Amino acid sequence: MLAYIGAIDMALYDLVDELTEAGLYRHALKAQVNRIMRIVAHANGQANAILQRVNDGKRVRQYTDMFEYTYNEIQTHVLLKAPERAYNIV
Repeated sequence: MLAYIGAIDMALYDLVDELTEAGLYRHALKAQVNRIMRIVAHANGQANAILQRVNDGKRVRQYTDMFEYTYNEIQTHVLLKAPERAYNIV
């Protein structure tokens, strides 16, 4: 489950980039995306803090590797064009 939280964090940054490039990243949407990003960043930060306490960085690296792998797997299976691609991933 934590791997998906990390993947959502990465997907949100891609979503912002793609919406900005398309000229669709406007005020109301920006406020909602920023709200979601804060929630996800908080959850991701808590997971990192817990894993740091448990095992001196080894588990944090495994967590980072897992959410990067998860996000890459998700990206390879979404065949839409930007910005619909990032929107559907999130």
